[in-house]
This record gives sequence, structure tokens and C-alpha cells, in this order.
Amino acid sequence: MITNGKDNLCIAGVLGGADSGIKDDTTDVFLEAAYFNPVCIRKTAKMHGLNTDASFRFERGVDPNITDYALKRAALLIQEVAGGTIAMDVVDTNSKPVENKNVEFSYTRCNKLIGTDIRKQMVNDILSNLDLIIVSDKGDTVIVDVPAYRVDVTREADIIEEVLRIYGFNNVPVPQKLNSSISHFAKPDVEKVQNVISEMLVGMGCIEALNNSLTKSEYSKKLGGDVVMPERNVEMLNPLSQDLDVMRQSLIFNALEMIEHNQNRQNPDLKLFEFGKTYHKFDSGYKENRRLLIVLSGSKEQENWNSNKDNVSYYTVKGTALNIFKRLGLSGMLKEKAIKGSLLQDGVQLYVLKNKVGEIGWTSAKMKKHFGIKNDVFIADLDWDMIIDSLKFSKIKFTELPKTFAVRRDFSLLLDAKVNFSEIEEIARGCDKKLLKEVGLFDVYEGKNLETGKKSYAVSFKFQDAEQTLKDSQVDAIMEKIRTSLESKLGAQLR
Repeated sequence: MITNGKDNLCIAGVLGGADSGIKDDTTDVFLEAAYFNPVCIRKTAKMHGLNTDASFRFERGVDPNITDYALKRAALLIQEVAGGTIAMDVVDTNSKPVENKNVEFSYTRCNKLIGTDIRKQMVNDILSNLDLIIVSDKGDTVIVDVPAYRVDVTREADIIEEVLRIYGFNNVPVPQKLNSSISHFAKPDVEKVQNVISEMLVGMGCIEALNNSLTKSEYSKKLGGDVVMPERNVEMLNPLSQDLDVMRQSLIFNALEMIEHNQNRQNPDLKLFEFGKTYHKFDSGYKENRRLLIVLSGSKEQENWNSNKDNVSYYTVKGTALNIFKRLGLSGMLKEKAIKGSLLQDGVQLYVLKNKVGEIGWTSAKMKKHFGIKNDVFIADLDWDMIIDSLKFSKIKFTELPKTFAVRRDFSLLLDAKVNFSEIEEIARGCDKKLLKEVGLFDVYEGKNLETGKKSYAVSFKFQDAEQTLKDSQVDAIMEKIRTSLESKLGAQLR
């Protein structure tokens, strides 16, 4: 603090005070010129959250020996421009000047670091023009006197950088011969797989996004629930602002900021994806997790005279996500379960074997209201690390095209509204693993003529034997088994 012995006038080198400032009725001005330690100024400014012109200058270092000149120059300008009168002589409370630094410099090391041979005389001329004076010449090695105002030059490498800056980066020739070593990459090549999926998503009309890994701690407190918790935040020791004070635990909040930003600029129809990391703090330490987020909102197709005006839906984003697993050869091992403990509303969780690889759903009304988003936002939040790890289970198999025809059977089922299609599919596949090839949902009905809390599913089942034509008795037996299982486990009724 700078004080008058009784009152604090200002925070030194950071912020002036109201009582020490210039006002309309000011007639007497006391001028002070000082040099402040850059480290102290930076810590003070950050501690108090003050980013001022003074702190910006002092924390980067100024000439410590210019205070006397600056003080006299300011006084003369006041006298010349404002008609002031200088009332007293300068009082110096620290008359000892800051000494110049002496740095050892080698011409050989300079040429080696720059990558070309620069004549010794040219180097000397560059140093001289920059006020870096050679005070001792020992042949290849010299002692360079660095003026105190060059606070950025403290080492030999700094002097070499100054030489290169003046000599010109473009004047350093590119070598005719480059040496390299053969690198070995572990399989699968993560970068290659990511590029394949990125190109696939771009081909499907998506745009890749890249967000900051820093976000607001407010999200974990207001919207995180039991998933993004404040105690798991990786907090920044030196945050730039309150909006960037923690590392993100989820990619979803940043994605919703993008949706809001675009919506407010008349661009509500979005298909975005992002590869990024999330960060968590646990008692055992810190954890990073690579994820892939797919976000769809607004119209399904670009407005055109012959295009439909349907909006994207849950099944749009689900189809996009399932195509990723199909491209990676994991669709055969993929299982779905009802979503639980998620930032997303409804939807399914995806598993490869027993490993959770992601979830698909849409944002809640509360989250949409917080961001001021009007359209529904459908999201696939995939665990990219787990997907890459699951690739070791993927094996390419060749199977001949079947020579026989498939047989289809349909069920119209009356079920509780809370039952998901994934439960029906899981039960059906558990009844037969040899002949049942596909289970599909082709109609859903809720509303008039149905009991409250009920809904109707129209489900298709396809059977096929690659070796021989199926008989009705074989298919009927499996369908009966599926029917009884659905009745006993889900309380389903045939309509």
C-alpha cells in the first residue's frame, strides 16, 4: 500500500484511490515515480482480481532507472501544458541505481542454436544496435553488458533470440537433409480412428466443434445433480474469470452454450460433434476421460422447396451414434439399458459387453430454461476412451449370404408406459439366439382408447436359417416363448 502515514491512498502499482485521484477542483498535485517488483504486482493484482493498465505494465517489467527522468518529464509537461508551477525539488528515497547485467555469450553456441553460420561482425553489429554492449572479448566467448531496462534479457538464450529476431527467421536456410526415426504406434491408432469417425460425421452433415476445457463452476452447483458434482471440480488456482474457473466434467454444458449462441443469431438448426476431454477430482487423484459428444437441434434438413420440415428427434441422434459403432465393428456387441443417473432426460445407456460406452437422450426442460434454448436438444454422450479400448474385441468375420428366405412375425403389445423397447428386445433375444435375426419397432401409440399409463408397441421379429427353409412350427414355437416371457416379465398383453 502507498499511504500518507494515516490513510491508505492506493494499492502500489495496481490501483489508485479515490482520495488520491485528480478531480475537477484539484489545484495541487504531488508526483511520485516508483519502480515496483513485477512478481509482487502480478500476485497482488491476481489476488484482488484487478486487471488494470498499471498492473499490466508493471507486472511485465519496466526500466528501473527511468523513474527520475519520468518524474521530471511529467512535471515539465504539467508546467508547459497546464500552466503549473513546480513547487519543490526532486526527493530521491533510493538513490542507488539498478546495475546492468553481465551475460556470457558464445558465437559457436549461437550458430548451433540458430541453425546457420552468422558472421561474427554481423552478430556484433546486431548486439550494438540493441544496446547490448560487449565489454570483454575472449575470442569465441564474450561478456555482454545488458542494460537494466531490458528486463526480458537475462540469459545467453535470450541474447541468441535477439540476434535471430534481427537476422530474420526467414533467412535461416532449410537443411537439404532431414534425419528422422521410424516410429512405432500401438494398435489401434487412436488418431486414425478419430479421423475416420470425424470424416463419417462430417459426411452425415455434422460440423466439428472445439470448446474451451475451462467452464463455470456454477453449472455443477445448479445443473450437475448427482453426475457433475462440485466436489469433483478441478479448480483453477489462478482463474482468468468466474466463467472459466474450473475444468469441465462434461462436454454437455459447453455444447448448450453453443446452441444458445447460435440460436440468438438466427441459426437454430445445428448438427455438431466434439472430441474432447473431461476432468474429475477424486480422493485417489485426478482423472481425464476422452469423450465424443454429438448434439442435434432444430430442423432435420436444410430448408428447401422439396424437403420436408421435420425436426431432428431422439431417433435421429440415436441412429447417428449407432452408425459409429457399426463403422467400428462393435454393433454386434452393443446392448442398451434404460438411462439412469444422467444429465440427459430419458433415452438409453449403451454397453459393449459389460463396459458402459455412452448414453443417448435429450436435455431436460430445466436445462433448456437455464440456457434460454427454445428447440429440443438431442445428445449422444459417448465415452471415447472406452470405445477405443473395446476395439480389441472387434473381429472381422466373413459370412456367406443366406440362400433361404427370412420369415417375419409381428406382435401388437399393450404395455405400461414406462417400459422401453430395449427391454422387449433383450427379452426376445434371450428366447432364441440362433434363428432370431432382427427385432424392430415400427409403431407406437399412446392416447385415446388406451388405459391411463399404458401404450401400444407394434414389434416385428425376423427369423432366418442360413442352411434350410424354416417351418411355421419352428417360428410359432419361438413366438410363443417370446409371448409368454413378455407377459411374465413385463406384463405385456397381445392386442
